[in-house]
Amino acid sequence: MAHRQAQGPKQKWVGYETTQAETDVLRFRQASDVVEVVLRENPFYAESGGQVSDTGRVKGEGWTLDVEGVEKLDGVSAVVGHFADEFEPTPVVAQVDEPRRKNIERNHTATHLVHAALRKILAPTCASKARSWPPSGCASTSRTTGPWTTRHSPGSRRK
Repeated sequence: MAHRQAQGPKQKWVGYETTQAETDVLRFRQASDVVEVVLRENPFYAESGGQVSDTGRVKGEGWTLDVEGVEKLDGVSAVVGHFADEFEPTPVVAQVDEPRRKNIERNHTATHLVHAALRKILAPTCASKARSWPPSGCASTSRTTGPWTTRHSPGSRRK
């Protein structure tokens, strides 16, 4: 397994400000054809809070890595993809698949709105877990910890 780590600079997540960053590789790890790359300025969102990670591309000098996901490793986020050749880091341009991210953000937010409506209409004890399913939809799991009464039936309150 190839592994290189630059000493010094820390990773900075820039995903709230931009979906593209010109940056450097801080470290990487390669096992067979899978490479994990830690970028100095990282615009890629790592899976968290029910929202799935970004995908996109990282382009270096003479190579391109299709980012298939983002993993949290040792307090930093690493972009992950398949890379058949021996990986050699160069300065890069990291580009998030922006239309996909926007779809995921909308779906994730919609799931939270549905859960708020369920709690308001069905039961204040209704608990929900949001899960985004990129990029075209979302799913959720809801449960209540209290008893159901007639006031909780869907026809009992119209909002």
